[in-house]
Amino acid sequence: MHLKSYIFRHLSYLTHSHFTPPPPLTLINSKIRDLVKQKQYLEALKLYSKNPNFPISSTKFTFPSLLKACASISNLYNGKTLHATITYMGLQSDDPYITASLIDMYVKCGSLEDAVKVFDEFSEREVCSGDVTVWNSMIDGYFRFGCILEGIGQFCRMQRLDVKPDAFSLSILFGVCDNGILGCYILRNMFNGDPFLDTAIVDMYLSCSQLAYAWCVFDKLGDKSSVEVWNVMIGGFCEKGSWECSLELYSLAKNEKCQVSVNLVFDCFERLWG
Repeated sequence: MHLKSYIFRHLSYLTHSHFTPPPPLTLINSKIRDLVKQKQYLEALKLYSKNPNFPISSTKFTFPSLLKACASISNLYNGKTLHATITYMGLQSDDPYITASLIDMYVKCGSLEDAVKVFDEFSEREVCSGDVTVWNSMIDGYFRFGCILEGIGQFCRMQRLDVKPDAFSLSILFGVCDNGILGCYILRNMFNGDPFLDTAIVDMYLSCSQLAYAWCVFDKLGDKSSVEVWNVMIGGFCEKGSWECSLELYSLAKNEKCQVSVNLVFDCFERLWG
């Protein structure tokens, strides 16, 4: 049989109802994510392992959910298998989200050593070493294993490399302290006068309904020129029902010539007299 005839007959066969093409990759990725959100971790891993398209046609969007599934059920074997596939496909080197997912998976599967190896490879690459999400994962990992000094050391190193902490970074540090006052003391003495840090600490206390602590930190600020910290204070006290304090803060902000959000003030008035 000629080659053209064979190909034609073969393609004709595939177009008939006998053949069911595999679902699109995007649809499978979506199903995996949905299964993980529903905490059906084993089902998500089975869907990946049984699909004939994987791992060849996997993308970087496939793996974070699968790694989360492994982390949730402490499945180190499958986690390492996924890591090998990620490395083979070259996806880890340029994707901080995958790197953070790998670190989190190893930590929750009980292998701090593997998590540190992944992090060390990440921190050596200047292209993406500034991503705070990966630093958070490693610092949290150290604290989970009781390695407090190592975790704080990485936090200090992160600062030296000009990687800005976010709210989660600060919540991790607060979590290892005996109480919020000690955490505030450590952070403010390590990075005194950082407007971002000051605002984050105030916001954290407000989120935890520690209004007195929030006011104390705010009151002791040497520089109150940051509009953000005023907005956080006004909005935070308003959300917690302390509308009079919000209006008092607004008056103080005007005296300091800070252009605070007018919408926050209107919200306070609506709640107070609405």
